[in-house]
Amino acid sequence: MNLDVINEQGYAGMNLIPGGDSLVDLFSSVKKYEKVRQSILQSFNVDIDEFLHVRPLLIQHIIDRQISGGDGQVMDYALWNFCRNNKIPSDGLETLKDQFDILESIDLNYQISILKTIARNTSRYRKYIRKMIQLYNAQNIVVLFKKGMKSCGAYRQLLILDRNNRMAEKIMNIKTETTFISVGVGHLSGNKGILAHLKRAGAKVKPLH
Repeated sequence: MNLDVINEQGYAGMNLIPGGDSLVDLFSSVKKYEKVRQSILQSFNVDIDEFLHVRPLLIQHIIDRQISGGDGQVMDYALWNFCRNNKIPSDGLETLKDQFDILESIDLNYQISILKTIARNTSRYRKYIRKMIQLYNAQNIVVLFKKGMKSCGAYRQLLILDRNNRMAEKIMNIKTETTFISVGVGHLSGNKGILAHLKRAGAKVKPLH
């Protein structure tokens, strides 16, 4: 995404639950909300009360960063700021509208079910995230892709496959001689991953070590 456009147009609004509802409204009772809140607070030191109007999917991301110890700048912003500070032309493979449409398409009840699952077995979720970090550090893109597809459930087409198509098409339309491109590791592997799309389109793809 073009992060300058995001900042100008108000990215924060994309993160909010539509209609002015709060997280509590998405639970069947305040008691059940509090049970999930306390479990997440005690296990991850994340108080979801501080994110009452934020989409549950974004709260999951906050929990993930807490588990991984990711207190630094998100990679997307780090790369974008590097380009801007060094006056390097840059653009996004996805638009702000692409991202907003994706968030709008993910059912809020499904998002809440993810938080409930995390809260029910916090130790298992912590182990899962740490395993994903190990796979990332080992550059095991095949297993990361498979686990990512599984975790997306019914939304794998929306969250991974459709985006792979869109990003690969934009990459093939880039006309500059030398271009550095960064995408999430979960989009690379598989016969419907970005690398496979590029090969089928006639691009020569090889790893760099």
